[in-house]
Amino acid sequence: IPREDSWKRAVETISKVCEMAHKRGVTILLEQLQPYESNLLVNLPQMKAMLEEVNSPALKTCVDLVAMEVAHENFADGDPSGHYILGDGNYPLKEYIKILEKHNYTGIIDLEINDSIYWDDPHSSVERSVDYLKKNIFK
Repeated sequence: IPREDSWKRAVETISKVCEMAHKRGVTILLEQLQPYESNLLVNLPQMKAMLEEVNSPALKTCVDLVAMEVAHENFADGDPSGHYILGDGNYPLKEYIKILEKHNYTGIIDLEINDSIYWDDPHSSVERSVDYLKKNIFK
């Protein structure tokens, strides 16, 4: 299917989902992917275009740091090979927080801990991330 046709279908489908979500007070999050996962939403300009075309108050975006690194965009982890927990990778978290504060960001920040190296003990991974935040970010 040509990319343009897929884009139109995606806009139509996401618009319908957002219309239903808005009526129910639900927010839909859209996350960019890596090029091996999709050819539609892999960078900031494409995400912005989708937000503008769908034009729904129910649609928000979230930032995947690994996909941003792959797209060679700012605000990314230096290791695009995995989704590491806080403290295991080389995220400049304090700088990220400063950027968000500079732009008066008051939204949600989530932790995506989905690398196979943590599957055997996911609870410890979450605990370690929370401890990292307490010690290094939210003193």
